[in-house]
Amino acid sequence: MAQSSPDNMHSSRAGTVKAIKLAIAAAAALYVLSGVYTVKTSELAVLQRFGRVRAAHVPPGIHYHFPWPVESVTKLKVKEIKRVTVGVPPEQAEAPPNMAQFVTGDENFVDMKVLIQYVIKEPGNYLFATRDANPLVTRAAEAALTRIAASTEIGAILTTERLAILGELKETVQADLDCWRCGIQVVSVSFLGIGPPEDVADSFIDVASAREDKQRYVDEAHAYASATLPSARGQAARILSNAEAYSLRRKAEVDGRTQRFTEMLKKYRKARDVTATRLYIETMERILPNCKLYILPRARK
Repeated sequence: MAQSSPDNMHSSRAGTVKAIKLAIAAAAALYVLSGVYTVKTSELAVLQRFGRVRAAHVPPGIHYHFPWPVESVTKLKVKEIKRVTVGVPPEQAEAPPNMAQFVTGDENFVDMKVLIQYVIKEPGNYLFATRDANPLVTRAAEAALTRIAASTEIGAILTTERLAILGELKETVQADLDCWRCGIQVVSVSFLGIGPPEDVADSFIDVASAREDKQRYVDEAHAYASATLPSARGQAARILSNAEAYSLRRKAEVDGRTQRFTEMLKKYRKARDVTATRLYIETMERILPNCKLYILPRARK
């Protein structure tokens, strides 16, 4: 059996050592290069060193970090719009009967189903504040809806105050999330459905129709009053004007008669007999307009 020479053995051992060194060098190079990472334009990254946050807003681009276990990187899609619903049961689950019901300020019940859309605003806070942000946003929205509904009447909720409720809901939820440092930005809030509970919907429609009829009658009364009052005011103004004119005319007549009587009184005082005779003749002419009057002198005594 042939034996290996010392030179061959030395050459084989040197080749093995060289291969091991090359493997170690390649492994080291791969380990070092494993720290290179890329952040997409729709992402932000959080850099941690031994678990502590070293950079909470790593921007898009190519970056380097010390390989594991020294440092680690978590990428978050900050431009992705996430959605949660309030009052809508999850798929393949039965909703509780009062899941979407809220008590209003006038002690009625109203069903409100809301869609909330949000994005990640602070990656560091979002990553460590909660394990799952969706239930947190849902609970914040439910609490806000409870407070808003309790201070608003059902008629306003279903008609004039919808947009105001959505605006207040967005501000309240955002304020709660900021207080909890969740790193979430609420983008939009919208109603998926709003109305009375299903078991009393028909009765509520009847009440709403009655209110609409009442409002229609009130509007018709206002319209009638608006059409009638100007005419009545004009008629009243004409009556007052005629009365004032009649008063002025009668006053002028009385003043004329008074003046004539005063002048006649003066004449009567100057010549009583002559004036009395003239007045007597004028009176007889008015009483007997178609008769001839003969004036005879008084008989002398």
